[in-house]
Amino acid sequence: MTSLRAARALTPEGWTGPVELVVGAGGRIDALRRATGPVPDRMLVPGFVDVQVNGHEDIDVATADGAQWDRLDALLAGQGVTSWCPTLVTAPVAAYPPALARIATAAARAGARPAIAGVHLEGPFLGGRAGAHRARHAGAAEPA
Repeated sequence: MTSLRAARALTPEGWTGPVELVVGAGGRIDALRRATGPVPDRMLVPGFVDVQVNGHEDIDVATADGAQWDRLDALLAGQGVTSWCPTLVTAPVAAYPPALARIATAAARAGARPAIAGVHLEGPFLGGRAGAHRARHAGAAEPA
């Protein structure tokens, strides 16, 4: 069991404090209760969900492999991200399977880390408006 104390915490009902957050087995919150005595001047808030991460620093999720995923985890967790979607930019359709396989392998790793919630594909189906994407890689969706 781990206990975190803070001056304030953001809950579904709004801000409250001072608080003590109790984390039990499996890393789940067991209790959030009013703290007594001195507490650190900090805030506890829910983790962030980032739905579009193309990469971070020098790591591109389209080509990330091996230890780069661990580094991405650390960088994202350092910003408070608890779950995220690796994002692949519009590319030739043949480029997606290898990248998706690497992402699937990364998502299956054991351990405490920001969860990969899914994959965000920026293309190739952009509704005929490529914008900043390379138009040669964009196409119209065809019915199955």
